[in-house]
Amino acid sequence: MKKVRSWVEVDAAPATVWAVLADFDTYPEWNPVEISMKGEPVTGTVLEHTQRLTPDGKARTFRPTIVAATPGEELAWRGKVYIPGVFDVLHRFWLEPLDDGRRTRLHQDEDFSGLLVPLSGKAIGETERAFAIANTAIKARAESREQS
Repeated sequence: MKKVRSWVEVDAAPATVWAVLADFDTYPEWNPVEISMKGEPVTGTVLEHTQRLTPDGKARTFRPTIVAATPGEELAWRGKVYIPGVFDVLHRFWLEPLDDGRRTRLHQDEDFSGLLVPLSGKAIGETERAFAIANTAIKARAESREQS
């Protein structure tokens, strides 16, 4: 198994950060990595999720299932490439309240498992860079909402 972990501190309450993450319809407006997300932020929902890990990279569409959706706390989905056990992914956002809930540490994690993981070094490296880009976009969106 391989893991990618990142976090960013956001000058917005967890409820505001959650609202940004859960507003899938607006992803094309502001998210340069998760460029489209169709579905509802509800456990059990199968998403139509399109991402681009690099600005000039190919867009790829997946159909993961939401495995956790707790407002203000966590959003996670599990997906696979091909069939289960070949290249499986668990993607998770979790929100850590800071400063009595006035600020948030947004954690973004991804766990990779399956037969092809040892051959996926480039994709995992691109994922690490994409997390930094996405975190910056989420932070900017949440902070702009908080100030409105």
